[in-house]
Amino acid sequence: NILLKHRYRMHMNVSALTTALAADQGLSSQEIYYYRSLIFSAGIIPCYIDAVEKPEGAFFPLRCNRLKYKGAPLRKWEDGF
Repeated sequence: NILLKHRYRMHMNVSALTTALAADQGLSSQEIYYYRSLIFSAGIIPCYIDAVEKPEGAFFPLRCNRLKYKGAPLRKWEDGF
């Protein structure tokens, strides 16, 4: 509720909650970093295993020229960049 009363009106998500709980338990910022890295890897490893068992090109089997982009036009880079 405190986050919503301030001018930025931020909402807390699960990541913020688990980090706050870890800090309340006395973990240092470095320990929280290691802890959060494990949470991420727990989700990415099954995705990798699933993707590696499929043939190449099966993840997103569309050629780039089949995509119809309707966003902002390409910008030219200025000389000297």
